[in-house]
Amino acid sequence: MSPERITLFVEQLIKRVSPVSVGMMVGALGRVLAVLSPEADWAWMRHLYQDLKGWAEPSRDKRAAVVSAKALLDLGMRLMDTAEDGDPDPYFAATQYRDGLLIAFLITRPMRMRNISSIELGVNLVSDGTGCWLRFSPEETKTGVEIDMPIPDALIGRLEHYLIKHRPVLLARRKKGTPMTLSLWVSRWGTAMIEHAIRDQIKKRTKDAFGHAVWPHLFRDCAATSMAVDDPENVRLAAGLLGHNTFATTERYYVLAQMLQSGRRYQETVLNLRKAINDEEEE
Repeated sequence: MSPERITLFVEQLIKRVSPVSVGMMVGALGRVLAVLSPEADWAWMRHLYQDLKGWAEPSRDKRAAVVSAKALLDLGMRLMDTAEDGDPDPYFAATQYRDGLLIAFLITRPMRMRNISSIELGVNLVSDGTGCWLRFSPEETKTGVEIDMPIPDALIGRLEHYLIKHRPVLLARRKKGTPMTLSLWVSRWGTAMIEHAIRDQIKKRTKDAFGHAVWPHLFRDCAATSMAVDDPENVRLAAGLLGHNTFATTERYYVLAQMLQSGRRYQETVLNLRKAINDEEEE
């Protein structure tokens, strides 16, 4: 493995993933190479990793973007509730309702984008007489852990309304000869929504609501952080909610929640102190 090959590898990574991910991947590769060829001199690889690590800065500040799970659920419900207000164009009503349902789905069942975008009727979204379920085999998930969870009762009626009224409106927009998709999420072209399209719609709706975008993967942080804030004694349950194999991955959300709470308490202290000083000056 030569420096030239690694340089080409890094150049390709930079085009595809964030700087932080580039550094992590190169660091992991360096550790693998050191194990496979311990007699070789990998000092240059370690230097490259340190350079990349120094260059890489988190591309998004999660702490600034995290919102409560309740706020996201309220947004999804509001988008659905107002989609048919007045006399809207059926297409615009359908896309707004779809986006609201997407947001509500993501925050109540915070799956990875690969799974949320690939939900198909009768395949991953099934009804078995006991309720409506989301099901993915271990081979279909990142962690190899099966997903088998019920649709929340609060969303079943809304899901049925989408399937009966709004999804057909979107399906009708497909070009002649285009096969009917089984995808739950239908695009404005009447085809299955791809991950990129879902991501863009969610970012747009959340930016309109909160002043900043909440990207889909951040919903997982929002869900786990809200659990850590509202119910810290049971924060380990978030591991199951997010499909983590262990609590170690989930624990960072608890840490993030503590940082957020500390920041809020500090801000309240400063504001109270400022108010007290102003009151003294007025006296």
